[in-house]
Amino acid sequence: MPATTKPSPIASTAPLAPTNSNSPSPAVTASSSPKPVEDQTAAPLDAAIIFKQTCTSCHGVDLEGRMIGPNLQKVGARLTEDKIIHQITNGGERMPSFKDKLNEQEIKALVAWLADKK
Repeated sequence: MPATTKPSPIASTAPLAPTNSNSPSPAVTASSSPKPVEDQTAAPLDAAIIFKQTCTSCHGVDLEGRMIGPNLQKVGARLTEDKIIHQITNGGERMPSFKDKLNEQEIKALVAWLADKK
């Protein structure tokens, strides 16, 4: 008996979508360029978001201070990082302690961000 050949499952006679050789494919456009994959377990915390979520009610959106909290726009010129850590962690005067509300990484990120305000 003669051997019969089966059609390849890959072969297709269906037409491909039209392409325009003058425009780049979506895979190479600037808006869809691949971004490097970062280790999500070590992702840096956004201190501005932490501040917005926990501090703006007393210190204002622009760190300008309010009736309760002082102006923090130049706090890094007034206080060392250690003093800022102590203040956030333990509170003081009218400020509550945040040791039970923020974890150590959040406090460190917030302190580094505030210490740069000079």
